[in-house]
Amino acid sequence: MDDKSFTLDEVEARVEECLEYIYKLGKEKQVKTTLLAEATGYPASTITTLLSRLSKRGLVEYQAFKGARLTEKGRRLALEVIRRHRLSERMLTDILEMDWEDAHREACQLEHAISTHVARRLEEVLGYPKTCPHGNPIPDEEGRMPDIEGELLSQVSIPGEVVVVGVVDEDPSLLRNLRLTGILPGRRILVEGKSSLDGSLLLKIGKERVPLSKALSEKIRVRRVEV
Repeated sequence: MDDKSFTLDEVEARVEECLEYIYKLGKEKQVKTTLLAEATGYPASTITTLLSRLSKRGLVEYQAFKGARLTEKGRRLALEVIRRHRLSERMLTDILEMDWEDAHREACQLEHAISTHVARRLEEVLGYPKTCPHGNPIPDEEGRMPDIEGELLSQVSIPGEVVVVGVVDEDPSLLRNLRLTGILPGRRILVEGKSSLDGSLLLKIGKERVPLSKALSEKIRVRRVEV
């Protein structure tokens, strides 16, 4: 990444985005450069430059050809970015009534633009939400990340009734598919069957029966309903 090709704000946004992905992919563990490139969509050369920059700023411990691990300073900044992102998503869905896949896309821009003060005020106006619209926990201002609730839908015993807690992957096309299917946080679902061939599930959502692939079931977190 050539700094002359980007404004200072654009460089800083990429720095924050890289920290965010390192946290999501590895938390306290080392994340490989190739995995970061795949997740962000940036060329490996860009990721290498970003990691070198982050290392010089004391935000990651970086080893060439191996990857990077967040320092405590880097972890705090990553959680701050995630906090701003998820509060932005909540504002866009709760106040502006945007679909959750569009909210995610817009929040990717807002997370780099709003200040800590604005995030604090936004949290207050929203009534101190605990999760983003996708059911993922919102870090607090002190850098504490609440525990993630639930288990993957693919792990639920058959038959079983569950409540959707959240979505692991925030890819916009996936989010749109789930929204149109009716698989949203808070929705009760009956898991009626599971294919012995490919692991796909048969769900009952309201009055509708919906097939769901194993790949999708591994991206949805649920809480079992006690009978």
